[in-house]
Amino acid sequence: MPKVLHIVTSLAVGGAQNHLKTLVAGLAAHGWHSDIVFFKDPALVPEFTPLAGTVRQAPLPYALWQVHRIIRAGNYAIVHTHLLKADALGALAAAPVSIPVISTKHNDERALLNPFFSVIHGLLARRNARTIVISRHVGSFMRSHGRVPPDRITHIPYGLSWPGQLPAAAPEANQKQRPPRFVSIGRLDPQKGYETLLRATALVLQQVPGFELWIVGGTQHGGEAYLASLHSLSAELRVSPHVKFLGVRADVDRLLAQADGFVLASRWEGFGLVFLEAMAAGKPVVATRVSAIPEVVVDNETGLLVPPNDPAALANALLALIQDPQRAQRLGAAGHARVRAHFTATTMIERTLAVYDACRGVTPGTSR
Repeated sequence: MPKVLHIVTSLAVGGAQNHLKTLVAGLAAHGWHSDIVFFKDPALVPEFTPLAGTVRQAPLPYALWQVHRIIRAGNYAIVHTHLLKADALGALAAAPVSIPVISTKHNDERALLNPFFSVIHGLLARRNARTIVISRHVGSFMRSHGRVPPDRITHIPYGLSWPGQLPAAAPEANQKQRPPRFVSIGRLDPQKGYETLLRATALVLQQVPGFELWIVGGTQHGGEAYLASLHSLSAELRVSPHVKFLGVRADVDRLLAQADGFVLASRWEGFGLVFLEAMAAGKPVVATRVSAIPEVVVDNETGLLVPPNDPAALANALLALIQDPQRAQRLGAAGHARVRAHFTATTMIERTLAVYDACRGVTPGTSR
């Protein structure tokens, strides 16, 4: 049984981590054994433990030596890294060992806009046998700002796997009796533009007094101070009675089933796995026209896209779907069909395995 070591910066709740869970489960079904090393945020360890052989934390700043020892002792066919710190430390830890390293780029990392980090990243990226990018946007970003050699980049989008082959969620029995409701799911970080969403909510409430917004997710980069600022802004805008901060939840599918649509006001986005979850649930999406989002959400086909940092435009898109439920239903149905056609876990896993097979035996620092 071939073995792969996945090195990931964090096991906090997020799209990259959810993708990794799907990947590890799929690799196991194809006869691959996965071990996992992470540096911080152990929240998802209980979810990864049944899927992987071992799940170990190598805390910073001593992770480099620990990861190197794990690689040397593990008899791995592939080392697969995820997220920026893991990419760097994984490339360095594997350098003395003839094991191909594959890096998956999950985001258009802001740190790489700094020329110093861009140069360092480019030097380390040349150690990788292959770089997987989850969107064409991320691929373009990694070529220009990450200095990744174009001939080593492979585009493999996220894939979704839900029980029952991506069923569209059944509507609530009392859906027609309750006020319109949208749900927003994502880390409570400035990247996700929640200030814009709260200001848009205030505008929507001027025309739809009963409107409800559910915000699902926990703080990471923003910290508790950012969450407190969102609560303060909600109070200032007088939308607090209509906005529920639900924290991290394991029942995202149930919450989506209880909503009329999904909304996220991101300022940038490497992909946005949560868009696939909303579309698979048959929900129309309102989002921003930034980064990779137009690759996932097709404007006026599976959702409505608006400029970032524009509360009025976001509010108008929400109102358009609230006031035209039939249009919202059409967009939701089209989104469900799009996930089934283009974003399945089966395709993602098969294409990842093809990269593994192509890279096995490749000398580090070269490509095939």
